[in-house]
Amino acid sequence: MVTESSRPWKKLIWAAVLILFVGGALLRIQMLGYAPFRSDTMEFYKLALRNQNIIELWKNPPWVNQIPLNETFALLLVKAGLPPTPFIVCLPFALMGILALFFVWRFSRRWFGAGAALLTLLLAVFNPYQLYFSRTAYHYSGAVCWSAALFLAFWSIKETLQRNEAPTKKQLGLWFLAAVAACHMHMSVWVVAGLQGVLLLILGFKLKGEERARFFVSFPIGTVMFGILMLRWIIRAVKAVLLVSGEHGTGQLGASAGPEFLRLLPAYFAGENIFAIALLLIFIALAVLALFRSSDELRRFRSLAWICALHIAVLMLYVGLVGGGVAKIAYFSAVWPHFILLIGIGSYLGIRALPGRVLRIGIFVLLAGGYIALTALPDRAIIHLEGKPTPYYKINDWVLHNLPVGTPVLTDRWFEPWNELAVHNPGGINYTFTVPDEPVETYRQLNWPATVEQFFEKYPDAAFLELCPGRYEAQLGPWTFPQRYFARVASVTNDAAMVMRRFKVFPAEDYSAVNTNRVVVRIFYNTTEDLISAARRQGRDVLRLYGEGWGYAKPGWQQGRFEDYRILKQSASIDIYNLKDIALNGSLEISAATAERPKTISVNGVTTGFASGRIRTWTVPLVLQAGKNTIPFASPSADPLFVLDIKWSKSE
Repeated sequence: MVTESSRPWKKLIWAAVLILFVGGALLRIQMLGYAPFRSDTMEFYKLALRNQNIIELWKNPPWVNQIPLNETFALLLVKAGLPPTPFIVCLPFALMGILALFFVWRFSRRWFGAGAALLTLLLAVFNPYQLYFSRTAYHYSGAVCWSAALFLAFWSIKETLQRNEAPTKKQLGLWFLAAVAACHMHMSVWVVAGLQGVLLLILGFKLKGEERARFFVSFPIGTVMFGILMLRWIIRAVKAVLLVSGEHGTGQLGASAGPEFLRLLPAYFAGENIFAIALLLIFIALAVLALFRSSDELRRFRSLAWICALHIAVLMLYVGLVGGGVAKIAYFSAVWPHFILLIGIGSYLGIRALPGRVLRIGIFVLLAGGYIALTALPDRAIIHLEGKPTPYYKINDWVLHNLPVGTPVLTDRWFEPWNELAVHNPGGINYTFTVPDEPVETYRQLNWPATVEQFFEKYPDAAFLELCPGRYEAQLGPWTFPQRYFARVASVTNDAAMVMRRFKVFPAEDYSAVNTNRVVVRIFYNTTEDLISAARRQGRDVLRLYGEGWGYAKPGWQQGRFEDYRILKQSASIDIYNLKDIALNGSLEISAATAERPKTISVNGVTTGFASGRIRTWTVPLVLQAGKNTIPFASPSADPLFVLDIKWSKSE
């Protein structure tokens, strides 16, 4: 079996470790920043884009329940002169992901030998959960990394205390430094650090005489300094918990805690498919076998087993209680190192307890190979993700290649156009919304479905981007307007995320929706021919469409004014289709205003001026010939004219 004393294996072990570290680094760096940001991680990118002042960020953090150290890492790279690209924003988290690999390997090798360290490192390198968050600009990569460092420092102190010796200042200093770093990553790590502090205190009380006195001088000093550093954030966290759990609070985000607890270990291993769960059970069985063997090494493993299990259980209890029965598996990221150490070291020691050297080597190879086989495709999918999970760049590509330039694209979630879609917009795409549609009470109060129908009455050739179908169906019943209004629909699929779904690898809840929301999105649209046919079926005489040259704006939404405007600068046109076989007499009614300076425009040879700040309606006589009529709009000024609406009225 692979042991430190097996000389023929020594070079092979080091070669394997080197290959795993290089491979682990490449997995976490390759195509980093390729996938669009999701809503939370997008905020990190926005801070980098505006080169946020770091001191101001710490003085006034944008989030009550989060500490801005993770954001600071990316900002430091930007301050150093690196460009604020998605790659640079994600780089600190990839580096922390790689560092986490070192910490779990170092722990295993120092306390359980080269073979245990090799298997544990292999599990960590190919672990889909850790890989996913190592490639995500958010708090969980740091939580995993520094929790692993914290446990490494804790174990060194624990071993010293169990020898009835007081830990050195260096040992305590490293643990407190790791605790400061870890606790600035995510609130969940506070529980891990607190539990370790309690365990160290209990062990400290078992010391005798001078050793005990030394410990109880150094440890309280470090605890007080640590408490002072964390006090501000603890107060803010308590306020945040009270805010969301109060009478008018929104409650914690996540799913029911019970099912999340059940899927935690499979999700932290290789996925929730039947083969991955079966392999996990084999690893667990081997770890349990190791608990019943007797040797100094296995006695140490028994200590590791109950301490790691205690970490996992206490964090589960904390998240369940504070979350009010709501949880996400990401909230437990601080105990991922404990889980992977327990499984990796335990299964290795269990293999060593089996009879026969050939059998032991064979099982080691089969387990390692089985794990790699189960994680290879999900890992590749994570690297090639086209969205997390929404494929914004693919949506952009489809819109640019399939819709006329400037077409308004209405979304079914009002946050999206001025957040995710705005950040990922290459320019020239007019994503928009009608009115706020979250939560369901606002949706009802503002009658969101009616506003959508009004929008398409005003802009018949606009498209509709469906991101979250059916979200209020349980309360309000099905909403079928897109299926009724549009003649065509296209699906845009995050193909890599579909691979993750097939393997049931769900590092975040977004990937597991039964209806594939966001992994597969739909774009509903009509061609001009579709609109003409629909207008004829409805018995209409005229169809008005905006032609080339128009911009789009919704300038007052932040003040609660949700009107939409088409923007005229120097030239544009509208197309009016006379669906009759004879000419129609009537007039154009143009309702518009400028924002600042007056603007002169000409329409069909007639000129007028619009003043700033006040909408007025201008009527232009117009005869429509049968078929298509293109009406030019022109202005000598490039100042924008905000056109609220253009209507054609038939003369009586």
